[in-house]
Amino acid sequence: WVTQQCLNFLDGPRDETKPLFLYFSCLKPHAGLNVPVGFEDLYDLDDMPDMNNPDWSEDRPRHALKSDKRMEFFRDAPPEVRRRTVLRYWANCSWIDSLFGQVIDKLQEQDLLENALIIYLSDHGEMLGDHYYRFTKYCLYEASVRVPMILSGSYISPESRNTIDSPPTE
Repeated sequence: WVTQQCLNFLDGPRDETKPLFLYFSCLKPHAGLNVPVGFEDLYDLDDMPDMNNPDWSEDRPRHALKSDKRMEFFRDAPPEVRRRTVLRYWANCSWIDSLFGQVIDKLQEQDLLENALIIYLSDHGEMLGDHYYRFTKYCLYEASVRVPMILSGSYISPESRNTIDSPPTE
């Protein structure tokens, strides 16, 4: 629905004398592992990594105790269930990428990518069961804080194009 509304907006009337600012935001891959048909097929369950769960018997987080969405079953779930969770999350990410691609295609069709700055980012990472958490953003574990930010478009200076800035992880 959000994608269709965005495409409808781009097809609608605009004041051509003003620059275009377009904000396209999807709720996915937040929560819910329901994925449109075909996107799970992009991945092989056997290639999915298992969750990074420490071998402690009890985890007592001190952060956001009332709002964390701790999922006890990750501790005892079979590896196939944990890997399927990862697969469905990745499939959701691929679905969102395809929706973003539809918007970029529409912008290109309408010659709106000249002098453009495109910023693609995430608000937080996904724990995916690491440390027994899922959909938790109130912690400083690597899986929660390491997120992509991709800058693209004709507005990026030539010397900055195709570069990667990877801050240290420690």
